Amino acid sequence: MVRFGQHEHHSYPHMVHKKDKNGISYPTSSTNDSDHDPSSLFIPTSFLEKQTPAMRQWWEFKAAYHDIVLFFKVGKFYELYHSDADIGVKEVGLVYMKGTKAHSGFPEAAYGKYVHKLVFLFFGVHQSHFYIISD
Repeated sequence: MVRFGQHEHHSYPHMVHKKDKNGISYPTSSTNDSDHDPSSLFIPTSFLEKQTPAMRQWWEFKAAYHDIVLFFKVGKFYELYHSDADIGVKEVGLVYMKGTKAHSGFPEAAYGKYVHKLVFLFFGVHQSHFYIISD
């Protein structure tokens, strides 16, 4: 079983060497950059172009709202991916699904339970539905 810290996103360059949407590196404890936007995350276009439509939508949201846990509704379930799945597993007891990509989730009926738990722990939460736009 893959454990916390051993999923694909932990080795993505844009997740290891994080920058905000302006290209400013995330400050370390020894630096302080007042222009840094901690709510955003730079995601390379070349990376986005390789994603499925659903994952591209997820990453585009995370680029703009990196500091928010996204409950991504797919069918009758809410899914958490990558760093959000890590938070769900670590903070509220969700379980990783099989595979190398961090992924966890729960049935829609449990939405209120998990939102309440994360908000109680001071996490920002957003709900989104996967959508397909056709030409």
